[in-house]
Amino acid sequence: MARPQKYTDNYLKERIIEIKVKYNYQKVTPTILHKETGIERTVWIKRMKEFLDEINEPTALVEKFDSSFTSLPNLGEVVMENIDNKKELLDTLSTYTLLMQRFWHKASICENAEKRIEELEMELHEANKANERLKKENEHYQKKFQDVLVSSTNATQRTEQGLKNVFDIKTAKAKKFMDAVSKTGAFDDD
Repeated sequence: MARPQKYTDNYLKERIIEIKVKYNYQKVTPTILHKETGIERTVWIKRMKEFLDEINEPTALVEKFDSSFTSLPNLGEVVMENIDNKKELLDTLSTYTLLMQRFWHKASICENAEKRIEELEMELHEANKANERLKKENEHYQKKFQDVLVSSTNATQRTEQGLKNVFDIKTAKAKKFMDAVSKTGAFDDD
């Protein structure tokens, strides 16, 4: 004849539900139950394994909500419908908790993405401003270069500006340079 049981199944199930709620609907293991209640792990494993597997099983309701979500049912009605069935109530509430956690996670990802987009738009705006400034500087220095180039060929202007003959159009190297520049269109006025 077997020894009488120290704890009823209902008592053990209620402890599991209490600890599931305490641990924010996370997976409940025999080790956690032993730590919280002082009841040996072997009791939880031998007598409550099926109930633990069932209560730790993720519900299919979350997937249903994810694919065709319109609105959450009234929690007051859910509680009233399941007031006598703690396991069903816990399953339903844990489903809502998981669903809300997913929504919260997705919302935080979207918020971070929006912040990053704003930062990138600011960087792009600054880069465009810098690009415009550099274009203006480039045009300015091209004009200066042309002015110096033309001035260096005139002996009077060279003397007035203290220039050496920077660019003599008559040399073969200068002619090759001018041909190359005219092919690139770097100094075209249009």
